[in-house]
Formats: sequence, structure tokens, C-alpha cells
Amino acid sequence: MRYVCWLVIVLIACSSPKKKEPESAIKNGIISVYRDDGSLHKELSYKDGKLHGLSKIYHPNGKLYLETEWANDKRHGLTKQYFQNGILYSETYYDSGQITGTLKKYHKDGKLKAEMRYKNGEECTGLKEYILSGEPRPHYPEIVITPENKTLSEGYYYLHVSLSERVHKVTYYKGRLKDGCLHKGLETIYADGKNKGMYAYALSPGQFVMETINIVAKVETIAGNVLVIQKSMNVAVERKFE
Repeated sequence: MRYVCWLVIVLIACSSPKKKEPESAIKNGIISVYRDDGSLHKELSYKDGKLHGLSKIYHPNGKLYLETEWANDKRHGLTKQYFQNGILYSETYYDSGQITGTLKKYHKDGKLKAEMRYKNGEECTGLKEYILSGEPRPHYPEIVITPENKTLSEGYYYLHVSLSERVHKVTYYKGRLKDGCLHKGLETIYADGKNKGMYAYALSPGQFVMETINIVAKVETIAGNVLVIQKSMNVAVERKFE
């Protein structure tokens, strides 16, 4: 008898139809997301299943961390980030997902820390950094170009590129800025990983090169901001016949 009961149970379990998971509805309105401890983590604004409108993210202490304006799943409008004490840390404007305009950063006491200009998601010239007193930074690194002529021995004319002072990180390019901003048409040049770069002209015997070269540097400053600078140099070199 015990065997029969177990058999019936197994047959019933095997013949039971599987339940389909319900398809999730398209999200609209404000969707709240909570942490495991029950505290509010996010308030996300949706329209037709896409992020649209003002969304907010909160620090674990309940203070506002990030508020972002969205349009069709792309950041569009003003994004604000806050310190844990509720003081504003940064203001960034987006246009269809790309940073545009002036990005502003603030110290924990609310004073302006830095201003950086962007266009179509690319960094531009004009960085302004401010010290704790509120005064602007008096000077910034400059590009230093040092030529080395080895056309006779190696067939190359080298331009060694460096900066006038210490920085956190730098990328060098050959080309000219557009409206003072970086763009994808710039040529990245060799860097040794120690904030020094090099551009080389390869010359055949009898070849002559004359041009104005423009070097661009995308610099990450010690304060963590992006400085865009450039410098031009006239190059006139000939590899003579040996």
C-alpha cells in the first residue's frame, strides 16, 4: 500500500503543467528600488520602458547622491552629484547622452573647485581650478617640445614631448583642436608611460620636410581634472646624402 501511494504522488508531480513566468509590464512612472536593509536606494523615472524624466539615487545615510534628467534612455539635461553630507559635488549638462557645456565641481564647503568645458562629449581648453581659499590656480602645465636630429645616423628626426610640471596622467596627440576641443580626428602619438611622448619623422636620403606641427595634450591634473593644451612648432629638416 505504501508503494502505491508513492507512485501516485510521483505520477501527479510529473503530469503537473509548468507555470509560465508572467511577462513584466512596460515600466511607466517612478519605480522605487530598496536596499536589503529596507532603505530607499533609487527612484527611477520611466516612460514606455525607457528612463525618462528626473531619477534619483541615495546614499546609504538617506541623503541624495545623484539626480539625473533622462530622455529616451539617455542623459539629457542637468545631472547633479552630492557628497554624503548633502553638499553639491558636481553639476554636469548632457545633450542626448553627451556632456556639453561647463562641468562644475565643488569643495565640501560648497566653494567652487573646478570648471571644465565640454562639447559633444569631448574635453575642451579652458580648465579653471580653484584652491580652498576660492582663488583661481595661478598657472598650469605647458607642453615642452625638444628636437633631436638623428637623420644621418638613423634616418629619423625626433620630437621629444613632455610637460613643464608633474601631472597625474597625460595623452599626446598630433593635430589641431576643433573649436578648442578634442575630436576623433587627432592622431595619438607614442608615450612611454612616464608622461613623456615622442613623434618621429622618417626621412630618406635627400628628403626634406617642412611643416608646422601642432601637439595637443590631454592632461589629468593632480586634482583629477582634465586640462587640454596645445603647442605648435615649425619643423624644417633635411636628410642629406651620405
